[in-house]
Amino acid sequence: MNRKSTKSEFKKGPYGVAWKNGKLYDFTDRHVLVLKLWPDPRSWLKRPSHDWKSNRKIADTVFSRVLFPPGHVYVPRQFAPPGELTLFDTSPSMLTRVEHDRIETLVKREHDRLAAAFDTIPPEVRLELVRYKTRRWQLLNLFARCPGALDLSRSNPALAYALASNWIFHKPAVTRPWRAAQTLVKQKQRVIMKWLNFPPTESVRRILVRIPPESVSVVNLFNLRGTLQNQEIARKLAHVRRINSGVLRIFTDIQHHSLASPRLLNAIGEDQEQDVNYPPVLQVLRDIRRMSRLMNRDYAARFRNIHTLGQLCAFHDELALLLPQDQAYNRLMLTEEMPPPPFVGTDSIVPISTWHELKCEGTEMSNCVFSYINRVSNGMEYIYRVLAPVRGTLSIHRTLQGWRPAQFKKTSNKKVPESIRNEVYQALFATKSTN
Repeated sequence: MNRKSTKSEFKKGPYGVAWKNGKLYDFTDRHVLVLKLWPDPRSWLKRPSHDWKSNRKIADTVFSRVLFPPGHVYVPRQFAPPGELTLFDTSPSMLTRVEHDRIETLVKREHDRLAAAFDTIPPEVRLELVRYKTRRWQLLNLFARCPGALDLSRSNPALAYALASNWIFHKPAVTRPWRAAQTLVKQKQRVIMKWLNFPPTESVRRILVRIPPESVSVVNLFNLRGTLQNQEIARKLAHVRRINSGVLRIFTDIQHHSLASPRLLNAIGEDQEQDVNYPPVLQVLRDIRRMSRLMNRDYAARFRNIHTLGQLCAFHDELALLLPQDQAYNRLMLTEEMPPPPFVGTDSIVPISTWHELKCEGTEMSNCVFSYINRVSNGMEYIYRVLAPVRGTLSIHRTLQGWRPAQFKKTSNKKVPESIRNEVYQALFATKSTN
């Protein structure tokens, strides 16, 4: 942006993302973001409180959210017939058909504008970018400014990802990170690893190669780097064929690696559902550990004989059935009072207000919700019974920023569709707070 424009007042544009004059604009009530894409990626951010300045974080948030692969076709959303009411007022079915069509037209236009913007990026670069879930803006800069980075990404996604955010991994951070990356990308991978403070060994390089781009994140890589200092852990990781987020979180978060069998680790690594930032297996393992501690049982010997995800889930369900029958735990239930719900809920999202109701919910829904008694008692978690549009058990947890969504599952921990999940949480948080 030129110097004259930095003195301009903050003016709100049409809310959303737009493509104009070779730049991508993101307008909100808090900022205006301007992105210049290929071949010289740049970002400028203006808020009411300050003039234009570069901002990698918000640039990445917007760019990662809206980017789609070449040839992506917009598919219109399916609305319910006009006049057909659903559970929540926020549902699109509350709109008239004219309003439906108007919304679809606006969304389709935005998609077409974004397609025009992203078409300025070479197709092979776009295809590589969408393999990653986060920090796509930093990767775009790496690919644009460092010849050879695309080849590095294809051969070792985790290393390319770390190099694209090298100011996090190399301390002290260099003043010109892209110039450093330009020099390093031409070097052998073990040289790059050493500069990024990873153990520069061939075995560690092979571990990094086995991490799919879907599972790469700053947290995973940062924790892995520390974990790899332990040679015993590094040797065990070297035998896992595919090291996804599920495997990484076991080794770096809850330290189940000493109990998990090699066959179980490979089963987790090969399951693409465990590629996401918060893999489902992590919650299963935490539930098993929590239920075992509550019943004062040693689960280590049993755990070492688990070799498949099916066996792991069966063990989880077995503990969930035993927990409500545990006498010591039932005495604890009778001596503690449940705190009030943080949100009053609705006719279809009902707060569970007694320990007996919590126990019955776990039995009816075949889940381990009863094991959350301590977290509920401490005010860190709360459980709701959802009656519609699906029958399920919903939980929210307290963070420094307030109450946030946690889990929402149907019977036997079956998944709830993402659209329904978002709708139900939105309806719950819209109800009156009791705090």
